[in-house]
Amino acid sequence: DNAALWKALSAEYDLRLYAVNDIVTPLAFDTLQDLGVSGRGSALLDALFTLQNEYQGLPLAGVLFLTDGANNTGTTESALLEDFALPVFTVGAGERSRYRDIQIAEKRVVNFAFLRSPVTVDFTLKSWGYQGTTVPVILKQGNQVVATTMVPIAQPEFTAPISFTFTPREIGTFSYAVETPLQVGEMIESNNRKEFSLHVIRDKIRILIVSGRPSWSYRFLRRALKSDPTIDLISFIILRTPSDVVNVPERQLSLIPFPTNRLFTRELGNFDLLIFDNFSYTFYFPLPYLEHIKRFVAEGGAFAMFGGDQSFGDGGYAQTPLEEILPVEMLPKPGGYAFLPGKMELTREGETHPITQITVDGEENRLLWEEMPVLKGFNRVLRVKPGAIVLGNYALAGKDQRFPLLVAMKYKKGRTLALLTDQTWRWNFEMVGKKKGNRHYLRFVRQMIRWLVKDPTFKQVQVLTSKETYQIGEEAEIRVRVFNNDFSPATDAVLTLTVKDTQAGVRELSPAPAAQPGEYVATYQPDHPGIFTVRAVARSRQARGSSPSFSDQILGSDETLFRMVQPQIEFENAAPGEALLRKMADLTGGRYFSATTPWQEIREEIRKRLAGKAEYRIVEERPLELRNTLWAFLALLSLFSLEWIIRRRGGLA
Repeated sequence: DNAALWKALSAEYDLRLYAVNDIVTPLAFDTLQDLGVSGRGSALLDALFTLQNEYQGLPLAGVLFLTDGANNTGTTESALLEDFALPVFTVGAGERSRYRDIQIAEKRVVNFAFLRSPVTVDFTLKSWGYQGTTVPVILKQGNQVVATTMVPIAQPEFTAPISFTFTPREIGTFSYAVETPLQVGEMIESNNRKEFSLHVIRDKIRILIVSGRPSWSYRFLRRALKSDPTIDLISFIILRTPSDVVNVPERQLSLIPFPTNRLFTRELGNFDLLIFDNFSYTFYFPLPYLEHIKRFVAEGGAFAMFGGDQSFGDGGYAQTPLEEILPVEMLPKPGGYAFLPGKMELTREGETHPITQITVDGEENRLLWEEMPVLKGFNRVLRVKPGAIVLGNYALAGKDQRFPLLVAMKYKKGRTLALLTDQTWRWNFEMVGKKKGNRHYLRFVRQMIRWLVKDPTFKQVQVLTSKETYQIGEEAEIRVRVFNNDFSPATDAVLTLTVKDTQAGVRELSPAPAAQPGEYVATYQPDHPGIFTVRAVARSRQARGSSPSFSDQILGSDETLFRMVQPQIEFENAAPGEALLRKMADLTGGRYFSATTPWQEIREEIRKRLAGKAEYRIVEERPLELRNTLWAFLALLSLFSLEWIIRRRGGLA
């Protein structure tokens, strides 16, 4: 009975009450019933030295601690108490043998991983009081179960390492959690789950090129891609067709057969980008394989077709699944390749699109493209599809005629591109011949690749937070950058911005335009810890009639995560720490009591141990003679005079 103990001790001692977490706070006795868990943790040893310093020079008799023995922050070296000048009495709250809890503790978790590469996360399971039980431990991504393992608990106090290895299949930042179900009789539920975030990036961009024949276009494209250390390239070049007459047995040929079945069924999903360079499929694999490519793009992959006399309609792709995903409609019959000279001419969209941004300055970029060498041929197409973006036209030399040359499009989750010529190698070869270098050609190729594979820097919608981790009480700032399809700032986008967490569900925010064109800002201040998912979806605004309205065209979407934390390590290891409490008492001349010890026994033991201690302490003694101390004499005289005046007015003198 704590109340009875306080009352008994108050009758004999001047009690001062304090709450201890990571700091020491004075308390009133009538607030004890409202005392809860607060602060980052418990600093028991630091609290002792704080109290000793506060009462230095005063007759402090001793310290009584009512605690579970957790000392999880601040000083942890109990041997320092050997020089502590006061007896410490400790009352242990709870019995370790009756404590029941299972905890997931983080051991080693990386915060980033590579796409399609296995990643391992390590945790520790701690258990008290569940020997003989087998518990499941589950790894989740959001609400989806990624992996499960069973852990047999062999001892009353048990610790076991837990490792999960999995392979990320998407780029982005994702929320994961390792958790175990609540067991019967568990005293703490909040430590059964540990959340973490994982930022998945590409180690390298994996590209598959299939080229219909050796050519200058293939040579310079391959050289450009091989010079980029972030690209992992696999290429196949057709050196003979099945119709070629070869007067030796097939097994004696040094050329390997084209592994179409493996590439376009089992291995296709392991690539980020597939390029057909002047390649006709008709000799090598059946039409259903094109359906696999279509599905690959729909699920987030990228596909590009480069021109030539075996490409587009001349390659037999009209009215096939590839025509459906490409940004152009093809001529239904062969004969669409024209050997006519012309130059690449940027469109308005091409002036701002990242693919054709070979320099930062807009005017300089336009002049550089005008300087690019003349091309010698292009593929005609029937038309450009709605929603596709023409970045460059083929302007015929000496004629006022233009045809689509470079066209890009988004298809479901993926992206596609049509480069309607096999002559871009001239932008490398001839510019080097003019001693102006090939850096602009290389930049064009790299920008094109990165747009196709959705490099994060080329996203039309980008969600950013000012930092990844906030403390409870801080306000999270969320910024969203939105670009139109031509990558000009979307100053009038229709933006839907939501924040989702496991406790409060989904909440919609109201972003406001920021000072930077195409940028929007919002704030959010959660009142509880956790991992929060921010999602932005942007749509274009278009005019209908006399007033602007919303369109159904999605410019893009993006997600990011931020963590809200409340530094609280009290539940990291909440088992009663009886050993520390006994050591504190033994080193200081006090005594340890269990929670079941009667209050009368605690009072008697404290009285016995403190018997004979002085109730006061003389700190300094200094004799003063009034006759030699004028200010003291005058002060005393004033007090006597004041007392006489008061008595006289009261009729007492």
